[in-house]
Amino acid sequence: MLRASSRCRGVFIASSSSSSARASSITDASTRVDALSSPASSTNAIGFVRARGVRSASDTAGASASVASSGARAIALGRGARAIAPGRDVASAARGFASAAANAGNVYDIDDDAVATLLPEISSVKALTAAFTFANQTKGAAERGDGKRGAKTAARRLMARASDDALQEATTSHRRVDVRGSRGSGKSVALARLVMRARADGWVVAYVPDGLELTRLSYFSKSTKEGCDGLWETPDCAMRLLQHIANAANESVLKSVKVKGVTLKDENAPKKSRGKKSKDAADAPEADAKPKASAEMNLFDYAKAGSTDPEIAVDCALVVLNELRALAKNGDGKVMFVVDQYNALFGPSDMHEVTGPRSRKNIPAKSLRLARAVIETVDSACDEDARHVAVTAASHSVGVSKSNTEQSLPDELGSSTVVTVETPRFNTDEIATILREYKAAGIVKAVVDEQTVAAMKALTNGNPREIQSIASTLLR
Repeated sequence: MLRASSRCRGVFIASSSSSSARASSITDASTRVDALSSPASSTNAIGFVRARGVRSASDTAGASASVASSGARAIALGRGARAIAPGRDVASAARGFASAAANAGNVYDIDDDAVATLLPEISSVKALTAAFTFANQTKGAAERGDGKRGAKTAARRLMARASDDALQEATTSHRRVDVRGSRGSGKSVALARLVMRARADGWVVAYVPDGLELTRLSYFSKSTKEGCDGLWETPDCAMRLLQHIANAANESVLKSVKVKGVTLKDENAPKKSRGKKSKDAADAPEADAKPKASAEMNLFDYAKAGSTDPEIAVDCALVVLNELRALAKNGDGKVMFVVDQYNALFGPSDMHEVTGPRSRKNIPAKSLRLARAVIETVDSACDEDARHVAVTAASHSVGVSKSNTEQSLPDELGSSTVVTVETPRFNTDEIATILREYKAAGIVKAVVDEQTVAAMKALTNGNPREIQSIASTLLR
């Protein structure tokens, strides 16, 4: 089992070995509370806040010097490294991200163009957007000390830990990777950063940042397809999946894949009139408004068409998934499927089947044709002839039972293709590094010493989300 350090849900993430503080130095609850400064603010700062004035780990004498000397690892892209100019293509953005990622130990603002190119799904990655939104709402230009006044610009700062490398290494040596960790340990951010790094390295990534999207908020109907008895069609879910796949990051590769015999609407066919027909119109034959088969089109355009047409969305999504698997199997490209909140596909959906005049039953997510196809795609990574990689993470906050969550976990025993990457809670040294970065950002006012770090460890047990909350209140 590979073990990787945890990542937090926001802007500062690092690992160090400079602090020698231990939780054992705090003997009781009163001592732990006394070690913290008196609460001077009730601000709820859930989420890491960027330090706009801090450009690299060596720019500040306090926290940043500690980070630079402790060997903290950073994987990010931003204005502090190579800013991506508007209009640059995917390959240029990927090269910029890759070069910045090599500068371990630095903190960067993620350039907006890099986000649009390498992570267009960022609006669905709640772990990132919540932290970034909070960071940009709490500090103005004057407070940041950058000397600029006026409207604030939404900036994003990230600093990664060694777990990035552990997860990326796992995807190069295994085809089925499962990311595990406690609630709030940073699994979602770990997957998002993996997606950015993979796309920068030339992978085609089908990324589902929210597994609940495939089981919620959709029209649904019983499937009439051959061999699909008992399954349900969910076109809205399929359109959301296709929107994640047919983006700028995957466009060039998907356009090189040709699909034949696909079904599309005939946009040129006249629509049937709902009004009263004239005598001449009544004698004329009805226009054929049924969908027609297209001889051939590229996979990107087909996915784009399916992402806006509910009539073909589910069939289109299944074709795209199969074509991506074939692309990897034939050796024509590197393909990775990344699904966050994967256990949601094994729980209930928000859809119900009417079973009587006064009764109905829930439709399990595994009875949805699209969700089942995604599960089969992930499971097929363990096949002997498979060449694609599947990375998943289960969430503890999606309302899925423990037994159903266990069904979503791959079996490592006796398999050389399956590996688990852990994101454990923060240790004492990591907490010390984070608190010093918080202090440099102006979030923490108290002195960050061994006693403070030990108290934080004792109060939170290294949970990143709790560290954020307590640091923004008790350490003011």
